[in-house]
Amino acid sequence: MLITGREAIIIPVGPFLSVCAEESLRGLGMKKSWAIRKNSEAVSPVIGTILMVSITIILVAVLFVMVVGLGGNNNTPFVMVLDRNTVPSGYKVLLTDATSEVKWGDVIVQLSEGTDIDSWSNLTTADLVSPVTPAVWHYGAPKSLGDLNVFLNITDIGGNGKINRGDSITFSTFTSPTFSTSLTYTLTLVYKPTGGAIVSVGIF
Repeated sequence: MLITGREAIIIPVGPFLSVCAEESLRGLGMKKSWAIRKNSEAVSPVIGTILMVSITIILVAVLFVMVVGLGGNNNTPFVMVLDRNTVPSGYKVLLTDATSEVKWGDVIVQLSEGTDIDSWSNLTTADLVSPVTPAVWHYGAPKSLGDLNVFLNITDIGGNGKINRGDSITFSTFTSPTFSTSLTYTLTLVYKPTGGAIVSVGIF
């Protein structure tokens, strides 16, 4: 009920409250003083924060998968070639220290001339452990690489059965034909535990 100076106006309640109140006030020469409130917020701050965190986590996960996929296995150590020299009827490659411990028994030695690949995988760590240094391992029979018969020698400078700075790998033919200067020969050391390449480099 709205009471003015001399009159009392009963304003109904219920579904027609707004309409009746407006008509009554208009009759008294009064203006409605309420306004329609609009909600201008599309998403609450809490939900927005959760969405941003979720998107960030997804992007980081995708980036991680991409990096791992492009970079290969991160558990594969790395070795650099210190020097490459020619020796009679062959090549000698000097190695540096590995980024983490690598035993010679965990290595497969490969040599390629672009078409064929020779692999030596029967080397054991014990073959290059010796109190007499340097320890030298000779692979008995030669392997065929194209029209070549290639012999492999490995020298462990410290005799500890691990790849260290100064250790070397030598490929020789000893007899004709020998390595061709018109071809690029690639040495690859494969790490058995992961199957990744420790090093892959052109000899000459």
